[in-house]
Amino acid sequence: RMRLDASSREEQGSGPEVSFRQRIADGFRYAFGDPAIRAVLALLATISLVGFPFIVLMPVFAGAILGGGPDTLGFLLGALGVGALTGAMFIASRKHPVHLWKLIPRGAATLGAFIIAFSLSRNMVLSMLLLVPAGFGMMTLMGSCNTVLQSIVHDSTRGRVMSLFTMSVMGVLPFGSLLAGGMADLVSAPAFLAFGGSGCLLAAFLFSRQHTVSFGVLRKLVRSIPAAPADIRTQ
Repeated sequence: RMRLDASSREEQGSGPEVSFRQRIADGFRYAFGDPAIRAVLALLATISLVGFPFIVLMPVFAGAILGGGPDTLGFLLGALGVGALTGAMFIASRKHPVHLWKLIPRGAATLGAFIIAFSLSRNMVLSMLLLVPAGFGMMTLMGSCNTVLQSIVHDSTRGRVMSLFTMSVMGVLPFGSLLAGGMADLVSAPAFLAFGGSGCLLAAFLFSRQHTVSFGVLRKLVRSIPAAPADIRTQ
């Protein structure tokens, strides 16, 4: 019986070999062919370009703007970390991913609004207080996007979609850091934060206006995960 089971698994696993290039092409086609996945990836890429890079300018704010030193930088990053930890605990407390879809634009808007406010602050305590909700919004955005994507994609494409998720953040972030440094040198660090925060708010607004996409996502989250598309290779 064990030999029969093994032979049946071999027969099931046999089939046309799928190349790595075909798998990558299938992943791109599936991700960017789905309006919800495309919207989430576009939002993340935008926030990674203009929103997240504010962190690389923290030393400038700690020294040149707030007039502090390494300890000031530590307090600022610590306040950001407190907000991020709170956001992670908040996401973990959600019992169903249905509610997370609406948290995606709210997290992006919270991040944008509070980094704009932070760019206007010249007081150490106030700056720390503003970074707490900024960190909360940042983690809420990331956690919600991650959970929603993994809940609406099929098992056969989850790895490829999450690779695109990582690329939308880590692949775009270096370009955002370059933009932040260049704009801070050309204009000022607060100007870039105001620009980046405005970009986050605009991206959150455009994301929230996609009512048709939202309805489809909520329906997928309420129901079971859909079947794999026929044109996606799963071997």
